[in-house]
Amino acid sequence: MYGLRQAPRAWHTRLKKELGNFEFVASFADAVLFVEKVNGERVYLIVWVDEILVAARGAERIAKVKAHLADKFDVRDLGEATYFLRKELARDREARTLKLTQKKLTGELVARHGLAGARARSVPLGAGKKLTRAVGALARYTSAPTDAHWAAALEVGTAEDGITFGGSGEVLEAFCDTDFAGDVDTKRSTTGYVFLMYGGAVRWSSRLQPTIAASTVEAEYMSAGQAVKEALWFRKLAGDLNSNLSGDNLDVNAQKGCMCAFQLEEEVEYEKAQKEGEKRKEAELKLKTEDDEGQKWETTEMAHGVGLSEDCARGKCVEPGLPPSTDAEKGPTLGVTGGAVGGGWRS
Repeated sequence: MYGLRQAPRAWHTRLKKELGNFEFVASFADAVLFVEKVNGERVYLIVWVDEILVAARGAERIAKVKAHLADKFDVRDLGEATYFLRKELARDREARTLKLTQKKLTGELVARHGLAGARARSVPLGAGKKLTRAVGALARYTSAPTDAHWAAALEVGTAEDGITFGGSGEVLEAFCDTDFAGDVDTKRSTTGYVFLMYGGAVRWSSRLQPTIAASTVEAEYMSAGQAVKEALWFRKLAGDLNSNLSGDNLDVNAQKGCMCAFQLEEEVEYEKAQKEGEKRKEAELKLKTEDDEGQKWETTEMAHGVGLSEDCARGKCVEPGLPPSTDAEKGPTLGVTGGAVGGGWRS
């Protein structure tokens, strides 16, 4: 499976076909998600190469899915999920929470670099310093780090912390902000956003904006635009997760606590209107170009004697308001013959 280029595609095609026979439908928002709906209940399958995570409300339904997969493929039932994609899954059924950590991966990384005996700090970077900002800054130098970068990286990292879901009743919350001209070298602003589902972060980003913002308004607008794009994707995914997010607001936390709200429905309508406006603009531009070409053609014909007065056709064109010239005043003139223009001397 890992030796041929077409093997992953062939495996996914086969798996998708077999899941389709079992009434599973692939998600349009994310290709790794498959959804089955039976008697109003939904079963979710998350596929990562040859690892599959099954989620449903009842254990009986999960057992049926496992039996179907075992009938078609050579699979191993690993029981209740406690480790998936290098993440530990810790469930607290009484508190109804789920926590994701990466203790094992962090320990392997520390041991690889000979720091297994190092003691952790309660405040890794010191008071007042942001961990996410340090990680983002150091990530720009991973290809060619210096000793200073390595020393700074040793102070970054947490092994025990994780993401906990279930601490909030909100299905989806989104926040975004910007650091105007925060980069010392390029003076570019930083866009940051985070999406929370049931109190846990599911998508986040903190990166430099592609262009230099001339004002805080421009920087905030670019930050909000990136967050809205992600929110539209979440709304598409909500259809598969049986969650209605069409009426939810996207809260944009601007500098100095300024709160703005963007309706997702309005953003979609605005995008459609913008596309229609671009098409209309292209059509008007095309018509305008055709009109200009027609005017150029008429001007060219007039210059070749078409539609000129009889006097002009004889080479006696007179500007309006000027008296006609006498024979004594004649000099070099412009002769027009048969619609062609030529310079010459008239006697």
